[in-house]
Amino acid sequence: MHSLFRKRNKGKYSPTVQTRSISNKELSDLIEQLQKNADQVERNIVDTEAKMQSDLARMQEGQLPEHRDAALQNVSDSEKLLYVLEADSAIAKHMKHPQGDMIAEDIRQLKERVTNLRGKHKQMYSLAVKEADPRVNWDTLVDEKLDKLSSQSFGTDLPLVDSQVEQHNIFHNEVKAIGPHLAKDKEQNSELQAKYQKLLTASQARQQHLSSLQDYMQRCTNELYWLDQQAKGRMQYDWSDRNLDYPSRRRQYENFINRNLEA
Repeated sequence: MHSLFRKRNKGKYSPTVQTRSISNKELSDLIEQLQKNADQVERNIVDTEAKMQSDLARMQEGQLPEHRDAALQNVSDSEKLLYVLEADSAIAKHMKHPQGDMIAEDIRQLKERVTNLRGKHKQMYSLAVKEADPRVNWDTLVDEKLDKLSSQSFGTDLPLVDSQVEQHNIFHNEVKAIGPHLAKDKEQNSELQAKYQKLLTASQARQQHLSSLQDYMQRCTNELYWLDQQAKGRMQYDWSDRNLDYPSRRRQYENFINRNLEA
């Protein structure tokens, strides 16, 4: 388990190293409790992700999930701990703890992860709730998925595309989970089967397109970073006669010309 204060410390923070005249024992106890609660939230996140992954595999095979309630309880417990963590973090900052800002940032990141996990839980298990209802209208469900898929666009920056890839992976798993149910129901008509195949194909295509777009944007980002570093180097280089390193100046100039000719 990583320490809450992993950014600037080797190992867990030891408040005994800090020699402050105010409330040393109280500060030490507070930091210890902060670390303990943060570690528990981290364990809850890991356990919840494992449970949800297990249930996702079951749903893809047409089986009902087993860990929905336990996973949700983990999320709820983590949210309660985060409420305490935020309050304790504010106290530590008020007591002029040298890492107060860093502690607050780590807790913010934990809170963001838990919030995202609750959203994924709701999205993933929403289909399982429908599957538990024997009166589910598969035709309507497929239509809803098709409508949702047709309304999706593509992001214009890398963070948005990363988010879309993650969201569509969940959506695509939901689509695949419908298939075994339609295959088991011999009464389903051929029109619905054809509509489902259209949905599955379109979902696979979007998954591939998003993956290609993500790869392209990542390469563009890397290239832009390289160009920015090169531009800074050119701006900072001394091209004047004061620079007596003539061979180096010549190499720099030739490399610059060659790259522009290649472009």
